[in-house]
Amino acid sequence: MKKSALLRKVSAETGVPYSTVKKVMDSALEHIAGSLGTGERVVLSGFGTFALRPYRARQWVNPQTGQQVDIPAALRPGFVTSAALKRRLAGAPHGTQASGGESGDGAAMPSITTRSRRAATSMRQVRTRKHGSQTAQMNNGK
Repeated sequence: MKKSALLRKVSAETGVPYSTVKKVMDSALEHIAGSLGTGERVVLSGFGTFALRPYRARQWVNPQTGQQVDIPAALRPGFVTSAALKRRLAGAPHGTQASGGESGDGAAMPSITTRSRRAATSMRQVRTRKHGSQTAQMNNGK
């Protein structure tokens, strides 16, 4: 859904003129961006949290020229969905991206929440192994 469609729906549902809804939405988004710009997190209860996420510096190779490009470390905006919204979307009707339905062959597919938990668990295991081996190397080096 595009922003204009959302504004039309809110305007129709609340009876508030479109122009007023647009001003309110634009102001809210501007305040969210401003808060992120000062390093603040923005928590919308029952919806989610906007926050800045750190990204490490890295090198990238341009596939056309083969030249290495340095990408500096940066803080980028991110969004974390609240548990309440995840629960609400878990009950969404079949055929939407958010629900765990069936694949074309009739096999049950895990929900996005289940897949996200699996991914988070595997990432924790990788980090634990990585940090555990670094700790062991540091202790052996003393």
